[in-house]
Amino acid sequence: RQNNILSLWQSLADNFYPERADFRFQRVLGSELADATVDSYPILARRDLGNSFHAMLRDGRWFELDTNPDRTIDREGKHWLQRATAIQFRAMNDRKANFDRAVKNGDHDFATFGNAVLSIEPNRNMNGLVYRSWHLRNCAWEEDETGMVQTVARKWTPTMHTLVETFGLDKLSPAMKKKYEKTPFETTEVTHVVMPAVLTHNDKWVGKTKFVSYFLACEGGEHMIEEKGINYPYYAVPRFQTIAGSPYAYSPATIAA
Repeated sequence: RQNNILSLWQSLADNFYPERADFRFQRVLGSELADATVDSYPILARRDLGNSFHAMLRDGRWFELDTNPDRTIDREGKHWLQRATAIQFRAMNDRKANFDRAVKNGDHDFATFGNAVLSIEPNRNMNGLVYRSWHLRNCAWEEDETGMVQTVARKWTPTMHTLVETFGLDKLSPAMKKKYEKTPFETTEVTHVVMPAVLTHNDKWVGKTKFVSYFLACEGGEHMIEEKGINYPYYAVPRFQTIAGSPYAYSPATIAA
């Protein structure tokens, strides 16, 4: 189903977002981005709409941690929530967390295509957060029975060096280790899948964790790099206008234009 919508996303990107217009082909670095564009007005309109999301929604102290509105909170509870809110702000605004860059990229995907895919995860040292935005071309997702996104799959092409820095050399297959030793900056194909633990039908995870994360190497035969249970969804998939029966949303701004 994701493959069927790539043609629409390519057409929208050609007109509104030429920087992202590589759904049906791989762009070579240094190629002209908007050489086929006749009018710059759609690009400027998309840029203004995408930028306005950040300006309107994330100005100043734009969120607070709270409890269920039906519950009463005493003074100590309010102090705890205020402190937790401040900690969350510091974690998100840390330069290394990459929050602003990720959500701004997501805003423009949201404005153009009606979908965005962001990942939120602990950093390598487990002392902060990392936010990243991913190309819609490489992501697919499915809804649960309530219409919420629950399973996300992503294609990833990291360099061998990045793979070793992320998972360690021991988790790579013998062929991948040899490739890393010879060409550490050559890329490889990896698939990442995050799904509810109940879908695995594996007693190792069911009832013990909410989600399961799989990193699977696809090049030179399948090899499970990492399989672990997590209690956070890992991916956030904001959607603009959803249509019944489809996990993929649309942007009313670009569809009408």
